[in-house]
Amino acid sequence: MGDFAEILPTVVKIQNTLMNMKSTVTVTGPESAGLRVDDCEVWKMVSKVWDRETAPCYKVTQASIRGLLRGAFPDREFEITQKQLIPMGDPCCEVEIIVK
Repeated sequence: MGDFAEILPTVVKIQNTLMNMKSTVTVTGPESAGLRVDDCEVWKMVSKVWDRETAPCYKVTQASIRGLLRGAFPDREFEITQKQLIPMGDPCCEVEIIVK
């Protein structure tokens, strides 16, 4: 089991590559961080099929974050809270990640 604050930036880099996203992570404490996505291929793809109110892209992003966190920290649980959503007109998608 690794140190959350040290390993999370590497996990986010992997997610950026896998999902073709442009995001940054800000570690806010030893067990908390913020993830900001400024450009996201998931939204670009789903926006061709769904409108802003029905687009499930944030579910895909959160599921990918959970999967990567589960792989990096198999003995920990996380709370992921959506703070902003590009589909709802926000300038970015932003989530807060807290180790439970």
